[in-house]
Amino acid sequence: MLLCSAMLLAVSPAVGSAQTSDDAPFAKWGFRAGLGIDPDQFVFGGQVSLGRWTITRIVPSVDVGVGDDATTIDFNGDLFLRLSVPDASLVLYGGGGPTLAYTDRDSGGGNWDLGLSLVVGARLPLKTRQAFNLEARFGIGSIPEFRLVLGILF
Repeated sequence: MLLCSAMLLAVSPAVGSAQTSDDAPFAKWGFRAGLGIDPDQFVFGGQVSLGRWTITRIVPSVDVGVGDDATTIDFNGDLFLRLSVPDASLVLYGGGGPTLAYTDRDSGGGNWDLGLSLVVGARLPLKTRQAFNLEARFGIGSIPEFRLVLGILF
């Protein structure tokens, strides 16, 4: 959480009302980092926002988690529904999709699991074509239970 707060403070002067960041129909890519619960892990990875169709976006991502005597790799295939906030540059979104998760335990042995992720988040466009997003991921099935990640899109 400290990492998330520090990143937001570092770029707060760059926040503007430009709408090009979230309204662009083309693909954006970015990095993300955060924390996970069950297993308790530091999480990092990448994401791609594949443009906007009406009020939806397809946003696949990959997250790697380390800690709690395990390494996890999640492949997420998400579809998000955008909810624009009137008179604000902030965009809220929700959605989810399938998650294919690989877990490698330090004690030996790895396994693949398939589950469903439900996601809620917010995207804050910057003056440039970049944007920050903060999202909470809730896992259903044998995948990580919860992850809070902060990302930047280019």
